[in-house]
Amino acid sequence: MSVDESDTTSSVMPSFVEDDIRTSEEHEQVQDLEIQKRCLEVEIQELEKAITTDSNENFSRDQLATVKSELEHNCSELFAQRTNALLLKLEAAKSEKEVLERKAESLKRTLQAEQRITKQLAEERAAQRPQKPPPFPDLTIPDLSLLRDTCSLAHKKRALEDEVREAERQLALRRQTIAENEAKLVKIIQDNKATAAQCEAQIRQETLDLAQLEEMRSSLRERIEANRQKMKQLEAEKRMLTAQIESAEATQRAKIDEINRNYLAAQREFDEQRARKKAEIRKLTKELHENEELNRAKLQEKEQLIQEMNAAFQQQQVLPKPKPKQKKKPKRIVPKPVQQPVISTNVLQLQNEIEQLQSEKMDLMNKIQEVQRKAASNEQKLEIAKNKLERKVAESEKQIRRLRSMRNNQQMTGLPPSISDSSSL
Repeated sequence: MSVDESDTTSSVMPSFVEDDIRTSEEHEQVQDLEIQKRCLEVEIQELEKAITTDSNENFSRDQLATVKSELEHNCSELFAQRTNALLLKLEAAKSEKEVLERKAESLKRTLQAEQRITKQLAEERAAQRPQKPPPFPDLTIPDLSLLRDTCSLAHKKRALEDEVREAERQLALRRQTIAENEAKLVKIIQDNKATAAQCEAQIRQETLDLAQLEEMRSSLRERIEANRQKMKQLEAEKRMLTAQIESAEATQRAKIDEINRNYLAAQREFDEQRARKKAEIRKLTKELHENEELNRAKLQEKEQLIQEMNAAFQQQQVLPKPKPKQKKKPKRIVPKPVQQPVISTNVLQLQNEIEQLQSEKMDLMNKIQEVQRKAASNEQKLEIAKNKLERKVAESEKQIRRLRSMRNNQQMTGLPPSISDSSSL
């Protein structure tokens, strides 16, 4: 048992030592890669600072930002992918190592328990054996106690043999499980070797990527040198653009002053027209009320006349009282005046006058509505003109603020604006 235990422990311990060495080496390689990544990031930041100080570049600022973002994105993706993969593999190897260590500790505990059990069995067997053979009795009478003792000893011997066989069977099973665990450990160690080889391949690939980044850094330095040569030309363009900006600001100020004057004049005209229209509307409404009162009085008078005429007409149509019969005398036929047509003509005249008054009233109402419509349309036109002037003033103020911000940016950064800004101005 001790020989088997020493073999298993000697086979397990070197494998764990090798795994520890490999994991430590991989961890050191990952740290080296992180250090190289930080160095490259520092160099990229220095290049960015040089690019910002040297604005005379072969491409515009937008292209510089895109190139910069692409470089940063590609570098960060490469380093993040590789470092994450290495860290995941290191964590997996560490977890496998911990599992194997736990299994080895459990196997050690089982071996110690088996050794303890075998020692106990050996001690029990040694304690049960008689140290000295019992003396042969001199009795001639057969001793039944001896027979009883021999039977009990034989029974105990068989029980001990059964226990020994059971312990040997358990030991065989445990040795088999230990062999299976050793095979699993060997397989895991082989897998760890394969992962270590993959990590080495990734490290080589990252070294190639670092070489590519070095080439990119050299190309960026060349571009910076080329940009430094164009500084004078851009300074001249900067002075020219500042002069253009100042002239544009002066013109914009003059336009804004003119727009403000026009706006104030239009506002005064609008207020005067609105006051005139309101006075006209008040005058027309007053005339309308007066005409309505006059028409109402005339209508009342004419209605009274019509009622009186109707009453007189009805009285004339009433039959006269019967008179006593007398002798008939020839009388001359004198035509009586016919009053009914006169009454009907008066009624028609009154109706015509009423219709004329109503038509005059409608004309006045239409005139008032037309005046109100014209006033509303004039107010709308004035509001539209006012809004247009306000928009123009706001646009001019925005342009002035933009020019001032551009000038402030130039004073702060000391860089000329781009060609697109000058074209927009």
